[in-house]
Amino acid sequence: MKRHPRLQPFSREHHQALSLGLALTQQRPGAQALLASQKNSLLQHFEEEERQFAPLFAIWSETQLSDRFYAEHQQLRAALASPNPNEQQSLGQALIDHVRFEERVLFVAIEAHWQATPHRERA
Repeated sequence: MKRHPRLQPFSREHHQALSLGLALTQQRPGAQALLASQKNSLLQHFEEEERQFAPLFAIWSETQLSDRFYAEHQQLRAALASPNPNEQQSLGQALIDHVRFEERVLFVAIEAHWQATPHRERA
């Protein structure tokens, strides 16, 4: 499925996050080093998504989706702030689940909103 141009950079970054999530859940050698190398990129990704989507969420009736989006970002930030090697698999699964939520649910809803809203009124 071709994403809206405003969502494409996020989808590309999601591919990296999925790879990291799989490495963590499968406890692959080097997964902790990969996490350390991608931690700042993930945090920047969360910040950029929040910055881009905040205007939409402010006018949107889909509060369940936006609430889940922010809650999962908060949980992932907390896990990334003090990664525990014993919880590597759960962090990996949380990352995978979050990306799937954004790609399969949130982004689909955002695209539907943008398609249904005249360009000048879009957030």
